[in-house]
Amino acid sequence: MSLSELDASLFSYINRDLQNSIFDMAMPVITDKYYFLILILMGWLLIRDRKSAFIPIALTVVSVALSDWTSNIIKYIVERQRPCHVLEAVNLLVGCTDSFSMPSSHAANSSAIIFALSYRSAGDPANRKKWMRWLLLSIAVAVGFS
Repeated sequence: MSLSELDASLFSYINRDLQNSIFDMAMPVITDKYYFLILILMGWLLIRDRKSAFIPIALTVVSVALSDWTSNIIKYIVERQRPCHVLEAVNLLVGCTDSFSMPSSHAANSSAIIFALSYRSAGDPANRKKWMRWLLLSIAVAVGFS
């Protein structure tokens, strides 16, 4: 089996075989880009504690800039077409853009944001915020899966 056949087979499995009403409701929400929520969170962090908010906000800005830049460079090197353009009977829950699909800039940027936000929980010496890291990791996986 070639890499492109494996890719198409895996996509078909996720897109068709794992399709269910819960995913049909959840995936468009996860896939949508709610970046304004990140801005609200940053504003809240600044209001709450300006001094300790600087590092997570700076990490967020730098990591998103780097992840977006890197993913766009890789997209134009790999030039992988979106499955909705090359495969038949794709179950689309959201629109299909014309940009290349690999890597997903949305997943890369979301992971970069989550990395920056998890900075605060990782530095907790009592490890009281361990659940936060797992929650953020789960969100990153869900965005990548969507």
